[in-house]
Amino acid sequence: MLLTGAAVAGIWSFVDDLALRLALVVLLLLVLPAVVVIALDRRS
Repeated sequence: MLLTGAAVAGIWSFVDDLALRLALVVLLLLVLPAVVVIALDRRS
């Protein structure tokens, strides 16, 4: 959760275009659960 907040804050502070900000945040929120599932599946 903290990493997601840091990523969103980084996107919001480093990207100037509002549409690109929103697209990157939505993409992050869609991709992050898949990354977590893949990472946890490899550990077990």
